[in-house]
Amino acid sequence: MQARRLILPSLIVLTELLGLTFNLYPNKWHQLTYYTLLSNILVLAFFAWLVLGRPAPSASLTRVKGAVTTAILLTFFVYLVLLMPTADARAVSGGSRTLPFILLRLFWSS
Repeated sequence: MQARRLILPSLIVLTELLGLTFNLYPNKWHQLTYYTLLSNILVLAFFAWLVLGRPAPSASLTRVKGAVTTAILLTFFVYLVLLMPTADARAVSGGSRTLPFILLRLFWSS
C-alpha cells in the first residue's frame, strides 16, 4: 500500500526533471528568472522531498503543501486565463488543453 502511494509523486518528480531539462538545456539558464520555471522547481523539490523523506503529517507540512499548491495554481491560472486563449487552435491539440485539468483532479483527490 505504501509503495502504491509513491507512484504519483515519483511520476511527478520524473516529469518535472524531464521538463526542466528540456527547458534549460543547452545554455538557457537565464530562464530561471521566470516564475513558471521557479514554481516548477518548487514542485520538483517538494515532491522529491515527499518521495525520498516521507515526512510525518504535521502543521508545517500542511503549510508547505499549501504554499506549493498556491505557487503552481497561480502558474496554471495565468496560463489558463492569459495564454491559452491566445494560442493558435491548430497548434494546440485538445489533449494538451485537458491535461492540466486531469492533473489538478489527481492532485486534489490524494
